[in-house]
Parts: sequence; C-alpha cells; structure tokens
Amino acid sequence: MLQHLPFSFGKAKSLLICETDGFSLSGVVVAHQDDDIQVLHRARSEQGNMAEALETLLAKLADEGWKANGPAVLLTPAVLSTLVELPVSPVKPRPLPQMKMLVQNEVEVLLIQHMLRWSIGNLLLRQGYLTDEQLQTVLDMQQNKPNANTAMSAADQYSFRRFGELAEELGYIKRSQLSACLEGQEWLKGEEFPIECNWSAQGAAKDAPGTFNWLVSCVSQPLLKRWVDLFAGQNIELKALYPVTSCAAALVQKQPDPHVVLQALPGQAVLLRQQHDVVSHLHIDSHSGKSSLELCLESYHALQTSHHEPLWLIARFAEEESLAKELEDALGIEINRLRDERLDELLSAQMLAVARHEFKQLDSGFCLGLQEGGPLPAPLQRPQIRAAILMGILVLLIAVAELSLSLRQQWAQTEHQELAEKWAKKKRESKKVKKLKRQYSQAKQAITDKQAEIKRLQAMLDFYNQVIPGREALILDLLGMLQQVVDDETLFFSLQETDISATAREYVKQINKNAVATAHFELSGWALNEAAAQQLINNVQAAIKQWSMEIYQMPVMAAKGPFNLDGYAVTMHLVKWQLKEDKP
Repeated sequence: MLQHLPFSFGKAKSLLICETDGFSLSGVVVAHQDDDIQVLHRARSEQGNMAEALETLLAKLADEGWKANGPAVLLTPAVLSTLVELPVSPVKPRPLPQMKMLVQNEVEVLLIQHMLRWSIGNLLLRQGYLTDEQLQTVLDMQQNKPNANTAMSAADQYSFRRFGELAEELGYIKRSQLSACLEGQEWLKGEEFPIECNWSAQGAAKDAPGTFNWLVSCVSQPLLKRWVDLFAGQNIELKALYPVTSCAAALVQKQPDPHVVLQALPGQAVLLRQQHDVVSHLHIDSHSGKSSLELCLESYHALQTSHHEPLWLIARFAEEESLAKELEDALGIEINRLRDERLDELLSAQMLAVARHEFKQLDSGFCLGLQEGGPLPAPLQRPQIRAAILMGILVLLIAVAELSLSLRQQWAQTEHQELAEKWAKKKRESKKVKKLKRQYSQAKQAITDKQAEIKRLQAMLDFYNQVIPGREALILDLLGMLQQVVDDETLFFSLQETDISATAREYVKQINKNAVATAHFELSGWALNEAAAQQLINNVQAAIKQWSMEIYQMPVMAAKGPFNLDGYAVTMHLVKWQLKEDKP
C-alpha cells in the first residue's frame, strides 16, 4: 500500500549541478555518500550559445561514463538574491499566494535594476572588450553629449543608435565580440514580468520593530521556463535555478557568531553578516570595470564591521589564494578560507553548497531555488498528502478493529465452552453465564459501533478523494480564465471563495426554480477606465458560463491602483449553480 502514497521514499542517486556566467557552462555530477557528497564527473563548455553548450557538456560527461539518469539544478547570475524587510513574522506566515504577492511587490524594482547589469555595454566591459572610457564615450554619443574622445559630428552622435553598433563603428569592438555578448544577454536578462520568487525567514529587523528580514531570490518566469525547456530537450529534469550569490555562505553557517562572509565573483562582491544561523546583512557591490580586490575592500568598509568578527573569503579557485593575501595585507586581519580539496575551476563553492542542500545535508535557508509554479505549500496543506494521511488512519483503524474482533471472538468462544461444561454440573453458575452473555452483547455492540465509525471515515475519504479534487479543478479553471481575460488596462488582485449568501441563493432561484447554489467566489480587480472595467466584467461573464456560473453583483467604483494610478475597482460576486436532480 505504501507504494501508492504520494511520498518520495529515498533520494536521487546522482545530481547534475551546472553553473553559467552567460558565456560558458560548467557541470559536475555528484552523488550522495553518507553525510557528504562524492564528485563523480566534471566538464565545461566554452560555447556562448547555451543550447549548444549544454549539448556539448552532456556529451563530455557521457564520455566520462555518466548516464543521464538523474535531475539537474543550475546556478546563474540572472537570479537575484537580496534581503528585504516584510511585516510578516516567521512564526505566523501569511498564506502562500499572499506571501508571494508581498515578495513580488518588494523585488519588482530590484529585479529591474539587477537586469541593468546585463546591458550590452556592461557585458562588453565585463568581458574586457571595452574600457571604462570607451563605454562612457558611446553613452555620451547616445545622449548627444559632446565627448573629446570622438571626432564624429553632432548629427552622427544623435542618440537613436544601438550601443553595440556605435561601439563597433568606432572600432572599439569586433562583430564577433558583440555577437558573443548578445548571445550571453539572451540567457541573463529575460523579461521583466512575470516574476518567479522564493523566500526564507532570517529574523527580526534590527531598526524596524514589527518587521522581519526575509532572504529572497527571484528571476524572470520566461527565462526560468526557457532553461527548463532547454534541459527537457535533453531528457533531463531541471529542478530549480539558484543564485550564484548567498548560497556559498551556507558552507560556513555554523561558525562562531557573528561572522562575515565575503564572496568575490566576476565583477561583483557579495558581503553577508551571519548571526545565529541567519543573514542579518546582505550587500552586493557590482562594477564590471573594477578588480575583485577593489570590490571586496569597498564592500567590507561599507559594512563598518568590527575587526573582532571573523572574516571568511569565498572566491574563484584561481584567485582565492592571492586575493586572500592581498586582503590580509590591506585590512591587517586574518582571512579564513574554505578548505575543501574538491573545489577547483569546475566545482565552485556555491555549487558545492547547492549540492549539499539538494541532498538535505545542509539545513539552511541561504540556498533558495526557483522552480516553475513557485514554492510548494506546506506538506499538510497539500490535498494529496492529507488524503494519504487519512487513508493511513483508516487502514490503522480497520486493522485495530479486526484485531480486536478476532481477540474478542476467541475469548468469547473459550468462555462459552467453559460455561457449557459447568452448566451441567453446577446450576449456581447460571448467573455467571448471564453476565458473560451481557459482556458478549456489549462486545458485539462495540464492533457495530466500530463498523459505523469505519463507514463514517470512508464517507470522509470519499469527500477528500472526489469533492476536493473537483473543487481544486474549478479553482484552477478560474485561475486559467483570469489569465485569459486580463489585458494591458486591467488586472486582478484576488480570487476568494466565500460562504453562499442569501442574495446569491435568491439570484439562483430566479435563474431556475429547480437550481441550487453550490459555490460562491468574490473576484477583485482594477481597470484604468470605466469602459475597460465593464469590458472586463463582460469577458468574465462570458468565460464562466461554461461552468454554470453567473455574476450577480458587479460594483465598479473609482479607486487608486498600482503605482497610485487613477482607475476603477471592480468587485464581482460569482455564484455556481446546478439543478437539484444533478446534485451528487
């Protein structure tokens, strides 16, 4: 019976950990080994086209003997990791949809700013194809500003020209370099909306009572889907995207409190302060034209940390030793480093942290993976798990009842035989026989009560197996409909199922006197103008006809919307009905 329950007993035998910077792709196959991981295979592809890079990477791993029989995860700088303050206590978290909306509202602007890192100018600068002066010259030309570094006329400098075209025309870059950066941009920038996110509570905010720090990772949903489809094309399940920042800090999470982790990445420095196994401060300093030493020093001094706090350095394998020495000379303090012989140019610290996180060897909220559909609800909130638990309880009760019945039956048979033998010898035992008969009757009644309880539990199980999935399908259909009817002038805030009001029941009777109301929903939205609001109502009314649903109240009122825009709030009351003879 356990094989039919919706639980996963056991762990994946192997896992493919990939990391990209938009211009190359590294991959490491790891396996679970006791309380640690074993590195089985390593490979890298330097191709800028990620579809070709993945195909080449898998071919190299196959040559080493790997068989693609497990899932994969991917670390990419396109995923933003940041610390936000929310008025939500980890002890009393909000429902998953509400929490997701709160987080998305906080990270919208941050993700847009993060995407500016993947402009063509910044990518050319990061790859060393442009200097800071050349970058500024092209920007000045686009803005029609005078610049001493170019002799082009003002008419030629007028701005509606692409950055890459101007840089190539000035002779700063080659066409091949521009093409490589354009290919990398496709796998780093993505679209601004919609956003997929994940979050982890970190503790109370220091200077804002009632607010709490939450570590958040987010990425463009279209970009996430593009990566998932790319791996699916190679018959590999991509479980999640991870940020290259914040994950590596999980490897030094159990160090004395408080301590500081400084991670050097290409064109970026990430500084975290950890205390009591949570992040109390996160700062990311990015500049493609600065060295790792400059960025690390700027980030460290910006934190204004105490020299008594231990400092851990996490950097690329090739530069970690030299960078640690330079920081010790500049700061005059001891630099702690990760000592793991498995780390090299192909296996980074963040990849190792994610591998251990995926194998449940790190109980850390620093590794926040992003998967399609967003975070899963808590296990006990999933209908299939609730049904499985109820099934287990039912099986246990049946087993207990059957055992009890068998034991009592054996006992009754033994007693009855003894009493039958004594009846012929002693009449005075008749009273005892009557007493035993009463006990036997009580046992039968208890069995009858148990059987009635089993029937009641079976009815409850039928409710969870039949009614709840139907209601879940209706909710999914409504959510799908909402995605179809909105346009650029309208949006929805919430869809909430409520008790069926007397007004709704009366409205259903007007539709058909033999009909009854079976469900009631309240749908809240907003439109830029009244015409769009009315059109939204008409679209919803037309779409829900197929589910025997009607809108019986639809007030439209002037109200402020997103970004404090003037518009109209729309509240629609939806009622689902069916004929009495159709009721199950």
